[in-house]
Amino acid sequence: GERMDHLPGASRVQPAPRRRMALLLSASERKFIGKGIEQDVRNDGRERMDHRFFDLKTNVVLNANGSARLKLDHTDVLVAVKVGIEECSVSAPNVGRVECAVDCAPSASLRFEGRGAETLNVQLTTGLARMLKRAIDVKKLCIVPKMQCWVVYVDATVLDSSGSLADAVSMAAYAALKTTTIPSIEVVQGDQSTETIIEVSDDPFETTPLVLHHVPITVSLTKVGSSFVVDASGEEEACKSAGVTFTVDSGGMITSTSKSGTGGLSPTMLIEMMKVASRTGVALIKKLDQVIERNEKQR
Repeated sequence: GERMDHLPGASRVQPAPRRRMALLLSASERKFIGKGIEQDVRNDGRERMDHRFFDLKTNVVLNANGSARLKLDHTDVLVAVKVGIEECSVSAPNVGRVECAVDCAPSASLRFEGRGAETLNVQLTTGLARMLKRAIDVKKLCIVPKMQCWVVYVDATVLDSSGSLADAVSMAAYAALKTTTIPSIEVVQGDQSTETIIEVSDDPFETTPLVLHHVPITVSLTKVGSSFVVDASGEEEACKSAGVTFTVDSGGMITSTSKSGTGGLSPTMLIEMMKVASRTGVALIKKLDQVIERNEKQR
């Protein structure tokens, strides 16, 4: 696992005991959490800009081309990446495809039961698809133009939740994609002149890494009262008036933003949020890369 000791403002506070009904807070609890954030002392002992520890394991799904499991306090996300050969799309005959899906296990939270789960699954899937839009080189996924291409399936399962779900999904997806390999193939001519046969190598060592371009992660900032926090817990998310999720790459470039909640944000606060998101994203990606490299060496 990885403790984020080198990340600026990383918290050394142990995870709080699990509270499954974190969303049902009394008025006094909300006031307590809000006042604490105002004074830069959060409910679990962190300061406003502190991120929780994360524990990351890669290559955890044997039959996947790449996989990762990330735990952030009680938030637990598993991502598996699989590749398959399919026919090229008529609308895009010279490129491959990337298909994302996020599924929240009903056992993870009471929010994940019934219609609530469907809405959250759609939100998280849309966010993951937006994050990966320019990260994977789909042109390199084309095998035979207008005929065959690779399709990359990125499937995430949320096993447990205690806040910052979108961030945890993005971090696990980042690690899974970084460890994804594609089998070596050979295109041979068939008996007929128009026929091509694709032979896929079954040698596990005859693979090539997936071609990636600055894969980003998401950094969510949550406004509670007059202040905002990094990596909100489930209780803090229940008190939020507004939140902004930024997509940040390794160079600190913000490639997309999305706002949630009904509260407003001043231009000054939004600019400050962008600076914090950029710094946090760069530090997190650096730490993720270090853990991935160490895990690969230990294989």
